Amino acid sequence: MITVIIPALNEEKTIRQVIQQAKRNEKVDEIIVVDDFSADNTVAEAKKENVKVISSTHVGKGESMREGMLMAKNDS
Repeated sequence: MITVIIPALNEEKTIRQVIQQAKRNEKVDEIIVVDDFSADNTVAEAKKENVKVISSTHVGKGESMREGMLMAKNDS
C-alpha cells in the first residue's frame, strides 16, 4: 500500500481537493498532511478529510517531507 505525504503552507483553499484526489487511488491507504506553520486554516481544512495532520518542526518542504516519512506506517 501507499502513503501520500502532502507538505502544506497556507493551502486552505486547495488542501481538501488535493487530499480527495489522493483518496481516489485504491492503493493509497494513508495520507499525511505536514503543515509548515500555515497562517491560514490549512490544518482545520485538512482535518475535515479525516487524515493524519502533523505540524513540521522546521521550515521547508524537504524537512516536511522527511518528517512525514518518519510518521508513515508503510515501508519506503
